[in-house]
Amino acid sequence: MLAWLLILLDPASAADPVQIDITDPSARKVVLDCEGKIIEAPVRNGKVSFTQANGKCEVMLLSRVGVLDGPAQYTCGQDGCVQRDVIHKDIVEADNRITVVITDSSTTLLELICPSGYRQRSRVETNTAVFDNVPTEDCNLLWKGGSIPAKARKLRTGTWYCQATSGTGVCKRR
Repeated sequence: MLAWLLILLDPASAADPVQIDITDPSARKVVLDCEGKIIEAPVRNGKVSFTQANGKCEVMLLSRVGVLDGPAQYTCGQDGCVQRDVIHKDIVEADNRITVVITDSSTTLLELICPSGYRQRSRVETNTAVFDNVPTEDCNLLWKGGSIPAKARKLRTGTWYCQATSGTGVCKRR
């Protein structure tokens, strides 16, 4: 959250420190824009002090509003941050193709195994792996290149958004 407040500092008292009591408990940092000169200081025990502030200054309170879990597209506001989508390669639909978008950082390599004997590995690049010439049947997806091995069942052609949760691959069709 970013809050703005305009204060006018007396140039004659420029050598004196500027002390501000901060009443917003979520404020972590104060940034002053003093006629183009930007200075900042952390909020400590509800107070912040500046020794270099003079002239007319805009006061901005910076607050923590959320956490970003990795590369993705987010919407952040006063209520926190919500992930809209994972950054991924452009998805091109095609016959007999499975596109997998990994929504966490669980792997760098995936393997697709189908009952007919089809078996293919694909590197995860920009959170995306593509398998072509996939038979029309339920296939298993295995996490191979990460810290947590996982397995998802019954993937068919199309686009899937997947993540590993306690050794289980959880995939949703898009």
